[in-house]
Amino acid sequence: MFKLYYKFKIWRLKQDIDYYTYTTGQIPTQKQKELNHYMRKLNHYNQKLFLYCPLCWNELIGSDSFVSNEELVTYKCSKCLLVSRWNFDIAPVPVLIKDVNN
Repeated sequence: MFKLYYKFKIWRLKQDIDYYTYTTGQIPTQKQKELNHYMRKLNHYNQKLFLYCPLCWNELIGSDSFVSNEELVTYKCSKCLLVSRWNFDIAPVPVLIKDVNN
């Protein structure tokens, strides 16, 4: 139910922003902030996997902490800057292989 509500709010805010930009030539910052808020909420509902920093428990996938995808997937925490490597291939869940900082 909330997912549908967020989609409607996003659609409505985009309409408001387009109209305001067309009539005044400026981008409304408050509406843009509100749009970004609802987009993050909707992305949270669409996200299927949650991965947390082993040091500070910050959510890594939702906070855009992705660094590289080689044999091991590397994330750098946006809060504590801990670099960690995860293996998604050896188990049905991601396995923390090592903390690069240690």
